[in-house]
Amino acid sequence: NLADQVILAIDSENRLVCRGLVGLMLLYTSCRLFRSRYHFSRLVPSLLSLDLA
Repeated sequence: NLADQVILAIDSENRLVCRGLVGLMLLYTSCRLFRSRYHFSRLVPSLLSLDLA
């Protein structure tokens, strides 16, 4: 059915857009965390040690 195919295509595009938005939000929040790291002076070293481990 053509309508079903169109709906599936729109649905997959919406999922891609949602994933992109979520990725942007994660990038934004991580950038905010690193910019205001003086608030997280205890959190950042633990994150860095986790990355190094």
